[in-house]
Formats: sequence, structure tokens, C-alpha cells
Amino acid sequence: TDYGEMLVQPDTVFYRRSIFANRPGSGVDHSETGIRGDPTLATEEKGRAALDAMAVDLIDGLRALYPDATGG
Repeated sequence: TDYGEMLVQPDTVFYRRSIFANRPGSGVDHSETGIRGDPTLATEEKGRAALDAMAVDLIDGLRALYPDATGG
């Protein structure tokens, strides 16, 4: 479910506070193009590291939300 069910079914709601929340200089969490920062500083290594970190966060979130289904 989504955040709207928090009062009705709190156990079914998955919420993880953004790591960017309330950090000075973190800026906005969205843009019209979906791009944040200066893309000229990007490298393949940085891209892979970012993708790996996002995958770990996704897996951790799924394990937290569905512990019985993932054996965790």
C-alpha cells in the first residue's frame, strides 16, 4: 500500500526516510529532466557504484517489507 493507509493499516505501510531529507545543501529531490548535479563529472565507476547502492537499498526495502517472502 502507500502512505495513505498509515492510519488504517499501519503494518502494511512501507516508509523509509530519504537519506537526503534535511541535509544542508541536498537541494530538491526532483527536476524536470530527472537529472541532479553536473553530468560532466559522471564516470562509469560512479554510475556503477550509484546503481549498486540503489539495488542494495531496494533489496533491503523489499526484505523489510516482506520478510516472510524473502527468508529474512
